[in-house]
Amino acid sequence: MGNKKVVVMPYDEAWADDFIKIRDEIKEVLGTLAMRIEHVGSTSVRGLSAKPIIDIDVVIRDRQALKEVISALAEIGYRHEGDLGIAGREAFKYDGKEHLRNHHLYVCTRDCAELKRHIAFRDYLRSHPEAVREYSRIKEEGAKLYPDDMDKYIEYKSPLIQQIYEKMNTAFLIRKAGANDIPALRILYRSLEEDGVLYQPEHFVIGERTEEFFRGIFDSDTQDILVADIDGVAIGFVHCMIIPQKKVSCLKPQTVVYLQDLCVREDLRDKGIGSMLMRAAKDYGKENGADFIRTQVFPGNIDGMRFYERNGFCEMMKTIECQSLD
Repeated sequence: MGNKKVVVMPYDEAWADDFIKIRDEIKEVLGTLAMRIEHVGSTSVRGLSAKPIIDIDVVIRDRQALKEVISALAEIGYRHEGDLGIAGREAFKYDGKEHLRNHHLYVCTRDCAELKRHIAFRDYLRSHPEAVREYSRIKEEGAKLYPDDMDKYIEYKSPLIQQIYEKMNTAFLIRKAGANDIPALRILYRSLEEDGVLYQPEHFVIGERTEEFFRGIFDSDTQDILVADIDGVAIGFVHCMIIPQKKVSCLKPQTVVYLQDLCVREDLRDKGIGSMLMRAAKDYGKENGADFIRTQVFPGNIDGMRFYERNGFCEMMKTIECQSLD
């Protein structure tokens, strides 16, 4: 390993598209065997310098599915290499595939510690641009100092990686929501519903978000709730939906990532958490092939409109209605 060439490049927007191409090819043969397919590693973090190799974790329910997964991946040229000493994570190699970016493919059970580490590290970096800048600097320095020695390069960047892991224990990160987040999410949704009643009492009431409501989102292939997490508690969220445009001759064939809802706990607002959730929503759309992002804002919510404008939104169309059919 010590004599491997070290190549670190500035972040390339094409890496997100490269992941989608690989993911779609894998998804076609695995179908429901894959619970989800995650873009991990440095190329998954916007703005982070990286080796131009896409790291991918395919998540399966348990090891009972592994035999079928190995067989399916073999059909498209991947050969199983075993866990290479990391329990719960199975490595795969391939030959050829010149139509795809170079990549590392792993299949992980959903409870795999290495998978959780990959996701947590990625999500922390996505939420902390200052860490991305520093990590990029260290990686670029290491590549210049040790261009022909991968072991020395890894050793050079390891102290900063350890510092990041230490900070992860005290800072918030962005991650996908799960069943354990439902109580905190209900409180956040109630805050949104109170705003709805305030701004449009003719349409909104205070409701109850049921288990079925959340399960429908968690089990969907086209939507997710991303949460800002502090010490395991969701203190903000964004609900993202991937929606293709209607097939109408006058509309371009585009896909939108729609922000159904976004909310941050009131006592933690004005700390950049909302903007981090917005960045995560945009990354989510990019990873899922969306062309642009859209949402709706109550006309009276001036602060909300300013927040979206700061994050690159502008008014494109007005919704008008008549309250009477007489």
